[in-house]
Amino acid sequence: MVFWGCLIAWPQGADALDVTLAWNPSLSAVDGYRVYYKADHQGGPPYDGTGALEGDSPITLGKTASFTLRGLQEGQSYYFAVTAYVGSSESSYSNEVSLSASAPIIQSIKIIR
Repeated sequence: MVFWGCLIAWPQGADALDVTLAWNPSLSAVDGYRVYYKADHQGGPPYDGTGALEGDSPITLGKTASFTLRGLQEGQSYYFAVTAYVGSSESSYSNEVSLSASAPIIQSIKIIR
């Protein structure tokens, strides 16, 4: 089972967005994880996203608990889910997280004492 930890987004360039996803790793032994994404007005499968510099959805990862998708389009709403896999077997989708096109993006945090 996969649980989401955080979602961080920041502008990459004129029309691009980077999104870092992090999750708690599975308590069971896994070969790795798959990150699914899509740009849409509604969440849920199918996660048929395209356009990230890392490739189309799903993106197969090794045993890592975070991943950054780069080059997503600003102004779009995105939905993300992760699965764990062992060989050819794959878990169900994790809880879905989303990044709303209308949500403000924190670009920096300054601590004032």
